[in-house]
Amino acid sequence: MKKWKGIIAAVALACGTLTASAQHSGDLRFGVTAGMNVARVTDLDADSRIGFNLGLRLDYGITNNFYVNGALLFTQKGFKVEADRPVNLTYKGNPGYFEIPIHVGYRYHLDDDLNLFVETGPYFAFGICGKEKIEGSGRGDDWGSGWFDRYDSNDLENDYFGGGAARVFDGGWGLRFGVEVSSFQIHMAYDYGFSKVWEGSSCHNSNFSVGLTYMF
Repeated sequence: MKKWKGIIAAVALACGTLTASAQHSGDLRFGVTAGMNVARVTDLDADSRIGFNLGLRLDYGITNNFYVNGALLFTQKGFKVEADRPVNLTYKGNPGYFEIPIHVGYRYHLDDDLNLFVETGPYFAFGICGKEKIEGSGRGDDWGSGWFDRYDSNDLENDYFGGGAARVFDGGWGLRFGVEVSSFQIHMAYDYGFSKVWEGSSCHNSNFSVGLTYMF
């Protein structure tokens, strides 16, 4: 009888340990993250641009399932335009932003070390670097577009956020989802900017990304 009591106590202790390790209420975790971006600008006849993102993450467990997630990221966005009229040229924008997403998420526990998660919320980004480049031939006044008035045959590169070009602030809404195995998260995300890329335009930033995060 004492033997069975010992076994039952050991099983109860093990179950309690597993339950405790699966709980996230009140937990504060930090992590490092990196990923690949596929960015584009809406309402612009342009191709997507491949870039990257990297930074730090933090999440706080509100309950065992609901949590708040924030991050500080460096992320690349942009676009690529190829035209053959009135001259052959390629126009590239490769801006870099400091971005702060703030999401509310739900984590579904499949096992002690296996979780699915989905989260959504706003993001706030500030342009800090980047160039816009034109590769081609011809004079600026031959291109027939106000887009290129800042250029001439000897000046085919300009600051992306300088000279009255793109707006520095970009804000929008994002969605991120994925799976967490032990401390590793594999995730996909999509962000859509509410702010206009250029003053007076109807263009907005759009970005799809895949990434990997390690939570400490």
